[in-house]
Amino acid sequence: MKQDTSGASNTKGVEWATQTCKFGWSVQGVFEGDPDFSQVNGVGMSSNEKLIVTGNDYSAVSIFRNPCLNNSKSKKLYGHSEHVVRVKFGLDDQYIFSVGGQDKTLMQWKKC
Repeated sequence: MKQDTSGASNTKGVEWATQTCKFGWSVQGVFEGDPDFSQVNGVGMSSNEKLIVTGNDYSAVSIFRNPCLNNSKSKKLYGHSEHVVRVKFGLDDQYIFSVGGQDKTLMQWKKC
């Protein structure tokens, strides 16, 4: 298998099924002042692409409008005792699911 050397331009304009990567144009503001970009553990996007959800090392689930540019404000949900490792919207975007690391819990949040 050979490496594609044509660069990122190969994927320009591609519509992805999900957004789970914490690096990208539409999620550049999810770090909320985190200097080394390590505190955000999970990212999810609603199926209508209007909202972005993140889980971080401070036990918070944060909801942003898409695109989330620098200095964007979020709504924070707290319930985990420590870091949140994964987040995802439910199939109908009415619920957000988050998984805690140390507390080993799965939480379901009703989106308001």
